[in-house]
Amino acid sequence: MLKLARSPVAKIDAIGVSVIGEHEDICNARITFANGCVANVTASRLALKTERKLRVFSSDAYVSVDYQKRYGVVVRRTGNLDTVRDTAEKIRRGDVTRPVWPQLRRPGPRRRASDQRHPSRSARQLESFVAAVRNGTTPEVTVEDGLAAVETAVWIVGRDCPAAL
Repeated sequence: MLKLARSPVAKIDAIGVSVIGEHEDICNARITFANGCVANVTASRLALKTERKLRVFSSDAYVSVDYQKRYGVVVRRTGNLDTVRDTAEKIRRGDVTRPVWPQLRRPGPRRRASDQRHPSRSARQLESFVAAVRNGTTPEVTVEDGLAAVETAVWIVGRDCPAAL
C-alpha cells in the first residue's frame, strides 16, 4: 500500500476490537496520504472466511485483485464509457430493465497456474534479498520499505506518529 501511494502517510484513523483475547482481533484503518490517496485496510483473525483482496479506485479505472483466487479484474472508464451511456439510454427507453455489468469487466492478468504458493508463505522476498546480497543489487523490499511498514503498523495500533513517515 505504501508503495502504491508513493507518498508519506499524513493521517491514520483506526479502530481495533478485542473479542477473545487481550489484543485486537479485528482492525479497520483509514490511511490518508499527503498526496490525497486514501487506503482502507481491514484485518481480522476471527473472520469466517479468508479474503486477501486489493481494490484500487482511480479517476479512470477500478482494479480488483483477489490474491487467493489469483485473479484480477480491471474496469476502465475510457473503454467502457460508451457502453455505460448506451446501457443508460436503453434503460430510459425501457429496452433494458437493468444494466448488464459483466459487459464492463476487463479481465486483468492472472497468476501463472503453476504458482501455487500461498502469498503469505512465498519465499519471493527472501529470494530477492539473497540475490541482492550475492549480486550487490537492491532487494525487492528494501530495509526502508520494511521499516515504513512496521512504523505504519505501530501507528495504526495507537502509538505516536513515527517521524520517518
